[in-house]
Amino acid sequence: MCKSNINIIANLYKNYTDENNIKTFEAPFDTIIATKEEGMSYIENFFIVIDYRILGTSDEKKKNDNVLINKKNLKIKLRLSKLSSDPSKQYFTDLTETNVDLGSDDIHISHACVDYVSLRQLLKVKRINLEDKIGLGNFVLKILIKTEEEEQWTVQSLTPLRIE
Repeated sequence: MCKSNINIIANLYKNYTDENNIKTFEAPFDTIIATKEEGMSYIENFFIVIDYRILGTSDEKKKNDNVLINKKNLKIKLRLSKLSSDPSKQYFTDLTETNVDLGSDDIHISHACVDYVSLRQLLKVKRINLEDKIGLGNFVLKILIKTEEEEQWTVQSLTPLRIE
């Protein structure tokens, strides 16, 4: 179950440009063709953009659990997972892990109807290897989150990816 007031989404793009501080994400995709070599396949040369929206709350009952109001350190993990009902064919690899310290002076908190934080992370993927035993097919990018006090990771969002 995901945490309330936290929206973190990963999107896939083939190209990225930054001209005069204007960032452009081009050619979004949800299917990618793998390159095949002996005993292995791989996907390469694309970008993952992770957009974070973390909201406070005006609900008094929820303030004690709100990560922004309580200036928590939020741990975020991006995981590529193979979908399969057969456990022997399930696979995952963690692509990155990040901390967002909401109590840091570097975090800019804005205000609309509630306080909020808006962040963006850009990852350039040079290459992800996929062993032949894993196979191609349907995968998801999972955003997993937890605070420092929590032991278990929570799935916050899923982005489908078909690898052919």
